[in-house]
Amino acid sequence: MKTKLNRQLLKRLRVERGWTLDRAAVEIGISRQALHYIERGIVQPRALTLQHIARTYGVNTAEFYEQQPVA
Repeated sequence: MKTKLNRQLLKRLRVERGWTLDRAAVEIGISRQALHYIERGIVQPRALTLQHIARTYGVNTAEFYEQQPVA
Protein backbone atom coordinates (compact mmCIF):
# COMPACT_ATOMS: atom_id res chain seq x y z
CA MET A 1 0.00 0.00 0.00
CA LYS A 2 1.09 3.51 -0.78
CA THR A 3 0.04 6.53 1.27
CA LYS A 4 -1.07 9.78 -0.29
CA LEU A 5 -1.97 13.10 1.29
CA ASN A 6 -5.73 13.68 1.20
CA ARG A 7 -5.79 17.20 -0.24
CA GLN A 8 -9.58 17.28 -0.43
CA LEU A 9 -9.77 16.84 3.35
CA LEU A 10 -7.33 19.70 3.87
CA LYS A 11 -9.47 22.04 1.81
CA ARG A 12 -12.76 20.75 3.25
CA LEU A 13 -11.62 21.41 6.82
CA ARG A 14 -10.71 24.97 5.88
CA VAL A 15 -13.92 25.63 3.98
CA GLU A 16 -16.10 24.13 6.75
CA ARG A 17 -14.72 26.81 9.07
CA GLY A 18 -15.49 29.51 6.53
CA TRP A 19 -11.81 30.41 6.36
CA THR A 20 -10.08 31.92 3.37
CA LEU A 21 -6.61 30.73 2.44
CA ASP A 22 -5.26 33.88 4.07
CA ARG A 23 -7.06 33.26 7.37
CA ALA A 24 -6.13 29.56 7.49
CA ALA A 25 -2.50 30.33 6.70
CA VAL A 26 -2.33 32.84 9.57
CA GLU A 27 -3.95 30.37 11.98
CA ILE A 28 -1.58 27.57 10.89
CA GLY A 29 1.50 29.81 10.81
CA ILE A 30 2.51 29.35 7.18
CA SER A 31 2.26 31.52 4.09
CA ARG A 32 -0.88 31.67 1.98
CA GLN A 33 1.11 30.45 -1.00
CA ALA A 34 2.46 27.44 0.93
CA LEU A 35 -1.06 26.42 1.99
CA HIS A 36 -2.32 26.89 -1.55
CA TYR A 37 0.46 24.67 -2.92
CA ILE A 38 -0.24 22.01 -0.28
CA GLU A 39 -3.99 21.99 -1.03
CA ARG A 40 -3.32 21.75 -4.77
CA GLY A 41 -0.78 18.94 -4.34
CA ILE A 42 2.07 20.95 -5.82
CA VAL A 43 4.19 20.38 -2.71
CA GLN A 44 4.11 17.91 0.15
CA PRO A 45 4.15 19.51 3.60
CA ARG A 46 6.94 18.71 6.00
CA ALA A 47 5.96 16.67 9.04
CA LEU A 48 6.08 19.70 11.35
CA THR A 49 3.89 21.73 8.99
CA LEU A 50 1.38 18.90 8.82
CA GLN A 51 1.33 18.78 12.62
CA HIS A 52 0.55 22.52 12.73
CA ILE A 53 -2.24 22.05 10.19
CA ALA A 54 -3.71 19.12 12.13
CA ARG A 55 -3.56 20.99 15.44
CA THR A 56 -5.23 24.04 13.90
CA TYR A 57 -8.06 21.95 12.44
CA GLY A 58 -8.35 19.73 15.53
CA VAL A 59 -7.61 16.43 13.81
CA ASN A 60 -4.92 13.75 13.95
CA THR A 61 -2.20 13.91 11.29
CA ALA A 62 -2.99 10.31 10.30
CA GLU A 63 -6.40 11.48 9.05
CA PHE A 64 -4.70 13.37 6.23
CA TYR A 65 -3.37 10.21 4.62
CA GLU A 66 -5.28 7.76 2.49
CA GLN A 67 -4.12 4.27 1.60
CA GLN A 68 -3.84 3.44 -2.09
CA PRO A 69 -2.98 0.07 -3.59
CA VAL A 70 0.29 -0.12 -5.49
CA ALA A 71 -0.23 -1.24 -9.08
